Amino acid sequence: MWNARHNLGVSVVLKFDAYLKKMVDDKDVKSYFTTVGHICKWFEEIRCVLRVSREFRGREQNNQPTNAAKLKKDIFGAMKKIRAEGRKVGCDLEKVSDKIYENCQSHMDELFMKTVNCEGEILDVVRHNALEGLNHRWSRMHIRRRTGRSKTTKEMTKYGDFLVVYNL
Repeated sequence: MWNARHNLGVSVVLKFDAYLKKMVDDKDVKSYFTTVGHICKWFEEIRCVLRVSREFRGREQNNQPTNAAKLKKDIFGAMKKIRAEGRKVGCDLEKVSDKIYENCQSHMDELFMKTVNCEGEILDVVRHNALEGLNHRWSRMHIRRRTGRSKTTKEMTKYGDFLVVYNL
């Protein structure tokens, strides 16, 4: 900041700034950034419908029982929307949206299993992502063992979003 106010330039910083501007203006980088943005948005939509979004943590989480039939209808709506959006955009996003659809479809039985009591009445249960939380904890623990305590946060921010995707 002091250098800029006094019209002094550090050549290394200016060179780095030029490289960054060149990279940001690159067509491929913009394309990949857009693709990753779509994919992250789609995963967040699915997670929000399933009520395992990052917004729902700790005390904020709604621990009310869920109606499995309504939730199933909502997830199918989100899946169809994602697949339609992927087909509309095309390219790699079409393949990714189809894969998201297939993965969600393959987990339907376990996600929306009906829970009945002894009289055969359907029970609404509190659904949560405790297993995913355990997977995340396991991943964090092993990253800490591999890299050391000081680098754990850096590694988790580097790969954290992908770990969430794989734990979904």
